[in-house]
Amino acid sequence: MNVNEAMDLVQKHVNEYVEKNKSSLPSHIQMDNKNLDHVKEIACSIMRTKWKVGYPGGSFVQAVVANNLMEAMGRADVLNRESLYFYCMVIKNLDMPMKVYRFISKEEVD
Repeated sequence: MNVNEAMDLVQKHVNEYVEKNKSSLPSHIQMDNKNLDHVKEIACSIMRTKWKVGYPGGSFVQAVVANNLMEAMGRADVLNRESLYFYCMVIKNLDMPMKVYRFISKEEVD
């Protein structure tokens, strides 16, 4: 497995979680595919940053991963501000896929 495959696996894993749990998002985000895609993108970036897969996310993502509420709120656009609770759910409830864990562990050993 390479970095791109690991990133794709994280994206698939996160997207499945978002689809199963999107009822926790505000209804106007659930109903709008563009907004829902943005939430999926940010959630993927959060988990990739947390798990150190690929490159780190932007300042909002890094603030969320660092558990810095003040910084996250200051960096968030309206959609991300409305989705912050959902991002916390993703962080607390989503486990790293075993294939990604093995990839990360191998990278640390090499």
